Amino acid sequence: MKVLLAAMDETGVAAAAKLAKQGFQTVFYTPDPYVEKKASEYNPSLHRGMSKQEFIKLCAENKLTVTRQPEKSYQEVWITVNTIKEGRDTLHSAENLVKTVGEKLRQAERLTVSGLTKPGECRHLLNLFTRSSAADPTETNYVGAVSATGKLLPAWSSSEKMSPVLEKLGATFFQSPELAEIASLWNILSEAVEAWTLIEMAILHGHKELVMNCFTREAVLYHEHLDAVKAYRMHRDTPLLNNLYTKMRKTVYRAEASVLSQVREVSRKYRREFRLLVVGCPEMVGERFVDALKGRRVKVSVVDGEDVSPEKLGSFTGFDGVVVAGLRIDMLRELSKHFSYVWFVPTV
Repeated sequence: MKVLLAAMDETGVAAAAKLAKQGFQTVFYTPDPYVEKKASEYNPSLHRGMSKQEFIKLCAENKLTVTRQPEKSYQEVWITVNTIKEGRDTLHSAENLVKTVGEKLRQAERLTVSGLTKPGECRHLLNLFTRSSAADPTETNYVGAVSATGKLLPAWSSSEKMSPVLEKLGATFFQSPELAEIASLWNILSEAVEAWTLIEMAILHGHKELVMNCFTREAVLYHEHLDAVKAYRMHRDTPLLNNLYTKMRKTVYRAEASVLSQVREVSRKYRREFRLLVVGCPEMVGERFVDALKGRRVKVSVVDGEDVSPEKLGSFTGFDGVVVAGLRIDMLRELSKHFSYVWFVPTV
């Protein structure tokens, strides 16, 4: 079965990779040239749960392709959106994507809106597609964030006959798209709270092995988790989630301060300059490490980990210790094999 998966951002790449791994011939389309380029090149943080060898094999078998111009007809069309990106209302961007895809199609047997949406937006986007497109799907669906979902995949369908894709993914169905949307948000938020509880325990007890051994995925949190957390910032009707992102940031600062203290302590025991690699972090975090360790006989080198694959991490030599600043556990695990001193700062 051929599936067209359209998206505006990089989370759509992860969703397409998941469908391709399930055996569906998946065609990824995006109007954004930057996202198109990222989808065409293997990246472990985008092609989640997929090795480079699997990526090459799926591409060679045409199970995963990237197109600049979709065909006119598909059995299944998925439109992956995120209307709370960075915690802001980005429904307008989702509407533009739905219109763009709708105008390009003439036939689609099934239409699925997927991703993160606020309750009621799925129904609105499905209706918008109907008004914008000559295609007339016989079945419409909603499914939560396939790119980030763990134990539960909430879904809704207008048909009693389940889509083969949703059946293979093991979706849990609800009576309305609004209920499925709420369940999807709950699923993402509960995973974020659960993950961050472990992070705080690891920081409290000073054991990064808790992080490396207790997570099965390659990252502590994905962008979708943080987007959902940010969407509930200052939401007083949800006391547990109210200001959760601000509280997470405080944990990060405590972790950063603790790591800096440990680096200073270790460097004092060195008879020569201590060479520290800080990898995987935003630029401002790297700058803070450089400024905080200036004049401490510590030479800091900062590497952006966005495009660093686990295979390349073993090539970093000449350093005495490393700080993994970010959310990628795969990077933490790999670097722990090569360095005696490894610290972790869960940057959000």
